[in-house]
Amino acid sequence: MTILTPELLRAIREAGEEPARLEDPDSHERYVLISADQYDQLCSLAEAGERSAWLDRSEEAARAWMRENPD
Repeated sequence: MTILTPELLRAIREAGEEPARLEDPDSHERYVLISADQYDQLCSLAEAGERSAWLDRSEEAARAWMRENPD
């Protein structure tokens, strides 16, 4: 695991409750630094969204099958 540098710690503290926004000085690519707890919550939400989308598709397929096979 990489240890946070003093500069990163300062950016986190300055961001307060918001995620710290960082930029690579060479590529100018931007990053958002969040806590592990926030990351875990986002992963849980994404998983729930994937399950929800799968259920929506499954229910639509079942409705289509029932329309095509009314008996």
